[in-house]
Amino acid sequence: MALILRESDVQDLIEMDEVIASLEQAMRELGEGEAQNEPRRRAFAPGGLLNVLFASFPGGKCTGLKAYTVANGRVRFLVAMFRLDGALEALIESDFMGAYRTGAATAVAAKALGLPGPATVALIGSGWQAATQALALSRVLELKELRVFSRNADRRAAFAAEQEEQLGVPTIAAPSAEAAVAALFEAGPEAAEHLLKAAQELLLAAKAVVDAGERAVEAHRSATDATAPAPDEDAPSGRGRVRHIDLA
Repeated sequence: MALILRESDVQDLIEMDEVIASLEQAMRELGEGEAQNEPRRRAFAPGGLLNVLFASFPGGKCTGLKAYTVANGRVRFLVAMFRLDGALEALIESDFMGAYRTGAATAVAAKALGLPGPATVALIGSGWQAATQALALSRVLELKELRVFSRNADRRAAFAAEQEEQLGVPTIAAPSAEAAVAALFEAGPEAAEHLLKAAQELLLAAKAVVDAGERAVEAHRSATDATAPAPDEDAPSGRGRVRHIDLA
């Protein structure tokens, strides 16, 4: 019999160390050509959007897909897992799980870099997935200090206080992105400024691609009278609004 796990079940059961270990194994298998990971596919409909991603993970003895819908300002996530014999193993509401998986990916990369000694980490953003980024990094690095900057000063300060209490790591609410990143460079603010300038150039290049994609989407919407709203990735509580999902 297949399991059905709601968001509350996931929050009770999930452990970051296990997520990191599984993701590290899956990434290794992907690099060795054993696992497969297919690109995201999208289907548009009037007023909404369906996204589907799917993969195989032989080491985890499963295949599966993640589907999420965007409609009426809400995003809903669902994972379907199958055993290698094709039997359905679980249906999982996966907003919270996705945040853990995203943080775990950062942890796997940081672990692979083999950073020596205590580390100072800077986070840009204090939204829905920032906490799992900090949690995951704390499991693979010896954190000396955590710095965070986001546009909302109150949210930034609250997030810093929460992380310091939960992780036991000194956490500073930085007044700017430059101040947060500058702490990572012995060369001081000039090095941070060069890094941020390079990042901004990359973002501008990415924006050109996104703009082209958005124009294609708008053309599709005009043709089909679709009015699906785009999700606000920067909203501190954006994904938190859909933690409890009604599958019915």
